[in-house]
Amino acid sequence: MRCSNRRSPSPPVPLSGTIPRSQFARATGHCRWAYAGSAAAHLLRGELAQASYDQAVGKFRHGELRTATTHVYRGEVHRMRGNFTAARRDLEIAVEYTPGRIAAAMNLALVYDGLGLHAERDAVLARLQQRAPAIIWEASRAAGLPATTSIPPAQLQPIIESALRLMRGNRSSIVHTLVVDGEVRVVPDPAVWITDARAVMPMPADLLRDRMIRGAMADALGGC
Repeated sequence: MRCSNRRSPSPPVPLSGTIPRSQFARATGHCRWAYAGSAAAHLLRGELAQASYDQAVGKFRHGELRTATTHVYRGEVHRMRGNFTAARRDLEIAVEYTPGRIAAAMNLALVYDGLGLHAERDAVLARLQQRAPAIIWEASRAAGLPATTSIPPAQLQPIIESALRLMRGNRSSIVHTLVVDGEVRVVPDPAVWITDARAVMPMPADLLRDRMIRGAMADALGGC
């Protein structure tokens, strides 16, 4: 039960909405996700005060859910506003409870770097390089750097900022997408590629062995 003397957060001034505020108010009465979505839209538009407000109201009305995207977006807003300590709290929760959130790990790497926590930063980068090589490749190219699947600490900022731009608002833990050259691309987890590759690897070997046996037999018969 909520205490009766709790006050809803005050809105920023001016209140500029991505969607009409009356429509948003009708949609959000019983749904935490509407607040998360509206905050994400404001984040992408650079309206950080409005994003923070929607996140605060969503938390006030619906409480916390540690597996939700709320922590990712809120942590990203804190990072962009230079509040690395608050950003670290949210992003560590996001990564702990939903390790598949690539964008949360990217934001966390930037936060650790900003706090001077280089060992923690490097551990996050190692996991990113293993889990998101295709995203890093496209991000490095889009940043005007040589295409790579690794993130040197000296190029951390441009590559990760580029990756977050390419991912637009995607902060999912399951389906990762990029917008490259105006096209939306779905980027599967490398583990899926590895599983598929291992499944088809025996096929070429069998075909090659078959062809070698047939060739050897043909040579032997031709020499008779």
